[in-house]
Amino acid sequence: MTRPTAWVPEFKNFYILVCHFNLLFFIFNFLGGKMPFSDILGQDYAVKVIRRSLEHNRLSHAYLFSGPEGVGKKFTARIFSQALNCTNGKSKEKFDGCGKCLSCRKIISGNHPEVRFVRPQGELVKEKKAEGWSGEPEEGAVRGPARGIKIDQIRELQKEIMHKPYESRFRVYILTQVESMGLESANCLLKVLEEPPSYGILILIATNLQALPQTLVSRCQLIPFNLVPLPQIVNILNQHFSPPLRAGETIARISGGQPGKAIKLGENNLLIRDKVLNLLEGLSRTEPVSVLRAAGELIKISEEEEAANKIPQRNIILEELEIIALWYRDLLILKEK
Repeated sequence: MTRPTAWVPEFKNFYILVCHFNLLFFIFNFLGGKMPFSDILGQDYAVKVIRRSLEHNRLSHAYLFSGPEGVGKKFTARIFSQALNCTNGKSKEKFDGCGKCLSCRKIISGNHPEVRFVRPQGELVKEKKAEGWSGEPEEGAVRGPARGIKIDQIRELQKEIMHKPYESRFRVYILTQVESMGLESANCLLKVLEEPPSYGILILIATNLQALPQTLVSRCQLIPFNLVPLPQIVNILNQHFSPPLRAGETIARISGGQPGKAIKLGENNLLIRDKVLNLLEGLSRTEPVSVLRAAGELIKISEEEEAANKIPQRNIILEELEIIALWYRDLLILKEK
């Protein structure tokens, strides 16, 4: 049977398209979007505890990651969930995620149906955008003041966790800002922790351990996170930004040991940071009127940023004050030395 001559070029174009698609798929799989434990800098103890539990297959049904904001708690939780559900045999032997299998890629992209985030800002949602050190909310999240995780969210989690996972080994729930929960929500979560299914793992993330009910803390494996040393924050910034930031070390210093804060300063607030730092450097100690001028300049900067980027002025002023506080903290440390 002879094929029509007109069909040949169409088939050729289709064949080329398929080849290109396969090539792109191969490149994606080869390079992967790997997020291994080695990417977590400055939290050696936390990584050691997590990897040991994977190595000895002694997983807790609930972990409590506690420590300052912006030190990598959510980042570590995502990498942990990747290691838990990786389907690559060789990577599982190393107790890490491969970053290339379908499960790992879904977790990295935030599309895994059985790795879920529970946030104070809204409903129980799966991530739509991978978080890095900066811990930014996923696309579509409701920004605004945290109202606390609602009891309806915990009840939804309670029902969902009872269903066995259909495409992974574990259902993983990452609950952020758990200290913002009300007593009713905390009691409901306590019931989940008292009768957990073998395939369910909860990772609770908190910045203020003292604000949590002791009954909740006692049912979790506590993993503390600390402020990150300056050289490692510089390394994180160098990895995150290409080309590296010229003011990388300055940003690292004013971040106060918080890589997430350093990345935010580097990404979104270069203009604010530079203006505030220039203002501080030029501030005269001998002229009280210069302090009033500086306050006026800070308000002007916040108004300009609000108009240009639609960021609430209150948020910008709080960020300016944070930069100033970190600046003077560094000056006091240098003075003591």
